Amino acid sequence: MNKRIWAVDRIEGEVVVLVSDTSNRIVEVNLKKLPEGMKEKSILHVFERKDQPVWSSAVLDESIEVQKENEAEEIVQDLKKRDPGGDIKV
Repeated sequence: MNKRIWAVDRIEGEVVVLVSDTSNRIVEVNLKKLPEGMKEKSILHVFERKDQPVWSSAVLDESIEVQKENEAEEIVQDLKKRDPGGDIKV
């Protein structure tokens, strides 16, 4: 069985919208089929059988989630350094 990484895009009531890491495929999955503790931007490792996700095998990966948050923060800080400001008047 192969394993794929899925990111939680959003949670809408009992439905979780997930995005695949490789194909940008978007799927909607019932919240009850996935591990507890998920939130937006959570990362899941999911085994696949015949190219179909086996949602009962989903495991949260908090280490990747923290890594991605840190990378995003570094990008924001870099952008702030390059922006001299003062060009927008409200």
